[in-house]
Amino acid sequence: MAGRGFIAVGVVVLVSAGTGRAADNALPAKARAVLEKAETLDVYSLDPDTERDVTEERPKTGFRGWKILGKTTVQDADARKALLSALDKAVAGAPPRSKKCFEPRHGVRATAGGKTVDLVICFACSEVQVWSDGGVDLEGSARIADSAQPAFDKVLSDAKVPLPGKSKE
Repeated sequence: MAGRGFIAVGVVVLVSAGTGRAADNALPAKARAVLEKAETLDVYSLDPDTERDVTEERPKTGFRGWKILGKTTVQDADARKALLSALDKAVAGAPPRSKKCFEPRHGVRATAGGKTVDLVICFACSEVQVWSDGGVDLEGSARIADSAQPAFDKVLSDAKVPLPGKSKE
């Protein structure tokens, strides 16, 4: 009887670990703090079809190595808050797993108190990569739902920034 209980607990643990529960999915706390206090917030339109242009130290061109199609600075505090709210909801509502691809079409650079955070976002592949302070090491990543993509696209198109092509996914 005790053996069955042990097996049942093991199965629950394995199933829980494989689901990628929303509670386990979040942007790194340091990055979230910069985003919340952002003095500047730039939104980028990225070309997912370009090969990353990187060196051992840091990307030579573009945004984290991805070709920039255009960018805009979100000046209005309410607009920044709405965009971050859409981002939070998309992370909270993320699928249990990201796809095995990464073709980012959106980027965000936020600065606050001398700190910088870069987000490289692939809504089609359900992943956002987080980089801090111009570092060469990935600080973390999270899964993301595509529900925030219209908000990002609207910010870009309102600023007359060209949008990237549609995902092949």
